[in-house]
Amino acid sequence: MGKEQSYPADLPTESKLSDEELRQELGIPEPEQQQAYDDAHQRAMRRREQFYNPTFVKPIDPDKLSDDGKAYRDKMQQLNREPTQLEGILGRLNRRITVTKRHQVLGLEIAQDVISEIFRTELWRKSKTIELTDDQIDILNNIIQYFIGDASSPYPLHKGLFVYGGYGVGKTFLFRAMQTLCEIAPIDDMKFQIESTKTLVQAVIDAKDLKDKDKKGNPMEPYRRGNLLLDDLGEERQKILSYGNQENPIDMLLSERYIAFDRFGHLTHVTSNLGLGDDDDALQKQLTAAYGSRVFDRMCDMFEFVLLPGESKRG
Repeated sequence: MGKEQSYPADLPTESKLSDEELRQELGIPEPEQQQAYDDAHQRAMRRREQFYNPTFVKPIDPDKLSDDGKAYRDKMQQLNREPTQLEGILGRLNRRITVTKRHQVLGLEIAQDVISEIFRTELWRKSKTIELTDDQIDILNNIIQYFIGDASSPYPLHKGLFVYGGYGVGKTFLFRAMQTLCEIAPIDDMKFQIESTKTLVQAVIDAKDLKDKDKKGNPMEPYRRGNLLLDDLGEERQKILSYGNQENPIDMLLSERYIAFDRFGHLTHVTSNLGLGDDDDALQKQLTAAYGSRVFDRMCDMFEFVLLPGESKRG
């Protein structure tokens, strides 16, 4: 075998470099340099924490705030403070009581064009034409403003409409046009169903006849809540017998509708042929005679009474 030798053969047994040269050779920084590196690293880490930490807020000098800035700061401080006992109670009261606010969702000119097209289509379907008087056009425009939520409407937006007038002047036709407008626009908070008072009363009579046999529910139940048009109020049979006692189903429904209006802001609309006659108080007298003074008093709270003038357009 040959002579054994170490590997690598030229590995020095002793370092020939000084400590300074060895530090430079290995890239070891001077103490001053290392301190500078450490300080820079700490500054970088602090900046990183400030950037990623969402709770970091740069201090604000109050003296340098603008008037708007001071007002905003005061407002936020007011909002963030603990509410008083009274404020807490009133806050719970506001959440319990619903206040219906309406916002205009359609321009008046667009709504007028839509109603004109609805009128044209419906009259064409019936092969009819009608001419409106200036008074009727004014009332029609007022009702359009009411349904689209126009703040300049002469009718209170939170009440229902009680439209009355002679036979055939177009009361129901007008409301059917508004019903279509609310559905296609759409105006969701003003959508309503239509039901004849005569049909409702007959449904009550039929239900009482079938109650013991089929155990039918109250036919008035679907009409206690939600927006509703009561068509031809006063034309229905007002008194019916119920187990030997007389009752007025529409009187009872109107009382339920008042609760829906008072507590939830649900709207009731009415068309009626009542109010005819030379007496200025004819409508009040006829409604009081049919439904009682208590219901009429509530009607004054629920409705805006609108007389639709004119002659019959039927035929």
